[in-house]
Amino acid sequence: MPQEKDVFHERLGSTIRQIRKNKGISQKQTCSDKFTQPTLTNIEAGKTHTSYENCVHIASQINVSLDELNYITNNYHETPINQILYLMRGFNDGFDEKRFKKIQRLTSHYYKQTGNKAFKQLHILSEAWRVYNISHDPFAPKALLEEIWLDLQKMDKWYYFELRLLTSVFTILPYKTALKIGERAIKDLNAYDELYETAEIQIKFILNIALLANINNEPDVALSWCDRVLNFSINNEQSKFLHGVYYHLFLSHIQKGNQQTGLCYLNRAIILALLYGKENIIEAWRDQSKMILDFSLNDFKNIVSACRNMLAP
Repeated sequence: MPQEKDVFHERLGSTIRQIRKNKGISQKQTCSDKFTQPTLTNIEAGKTHTSYENCVHIASQINVSLDELNYITNNYHETPINQILYLMRGFNDGFDEKRFKKIQRLTSHYYKQTGNKAFKQLHILSEAWRVYNISHDPFAPKALLEEIWLDLQKMDKWYYFELRLLTSVFTILPYKTALKIGERAIKDLNAYDELYETAEIQIKFILNIALLANINNEPDVALSWCDRVLNFSINNEQSKFLHGVYYHLFLSHIQKGNQQTGLCYLNRAIILALLYGKENIIEAWRDQSKMILDFSLNDFKNIVSACRNMLAP
């Protein structure tokens, strides 16, 4: 009697092969020292019932989650990629030299050890965030981010790891192109709505699109995206991003000549940022509002001081 075809493992293997080839990762890099290339060939052909441990290894090497492989849902396994991503969470909101050096050390170590270009991309991204945190100019790290974009633009499809990279990378592209890519990325992320960080990543895309719209003197476009992020934040219980929304509403209303409304939103943004302890963000807003609106640095300083006094015990 012929053996029943194992559809699940065949699909699993096909998915692994498709993702690996799309990302330009070789069999040798995927195997590392875990197993042989013939074993991986059998896994990709669906001829081998591979272990959970091997699936964890493969997922780590091709930079996708186990959920994306549709093998084991709602499980988290500490991998080098996840370790570095955890260190990078919130890193561009508040620069930390000690954490930066640790990220640089880990990414260099794992890239030399594995040749996996994801580590190189994270290394470059952390450098880009450092440049941004020094200047607060979204376009200052353009040369660094373009290195990552050269890899991403070759891909037919972006997976969760690449979509996370794109939240920073797409901002240096031509404005209209950036809008299209941001919109596409937000939709693509809907496939990962079971993952905790997905809503946060989508909000970051929306806020960056609003920033680009304000920089390009399109306040109405920025306002429409602010409305989206307000609804999105409420529906996904992501109120911690409201300070960013209020800041972009300030930029938009000032550009439209709504001075009183704009300043009201700036006060709200600063108060929330102070409550959240986001001093670095306030500094970035000060510099960006000068760049985008030619807003007085002294006026901004006075508003921050007034907000501090309001919150003082």
